[in-house]
Amino acid sequence: MRTSKCLKLLYDSIGADRMLWATDSPWAFTYASYTESMGYVQNSTFLSEEEKAKILGENGWKVFFERTGSKSRTSPKSPPSRGSARLGRLKSALG
Repeated sequence: MRTSKCLKLLYDSIGADRMLWATDSPWAFTYASYTESMGYVQNSTFLSEEEKAKILGENGWKVFFERTGSKSRTSPKSPPSRGSARLGRLKSALG
């Protein structure tokens, strides 16, 4: 429950448009498995489906792939849809 409370506090402080879910922290698996940590967002009762999609991928897409005015930065044409094969494989792997 502690993590859910932290997620809610972060949400109340900065909003879903400024949140990202990521897994590259060296301490990530000290507290929860990959599936559990993603579940905190997926199973939250205070986030809408649109907000969950933003946190779990769309916001990251904007940060890492959308053009920022730099000519040297290239990006794929569009983010993967929620129904994409890659996202489906990820969901299958997570159970």
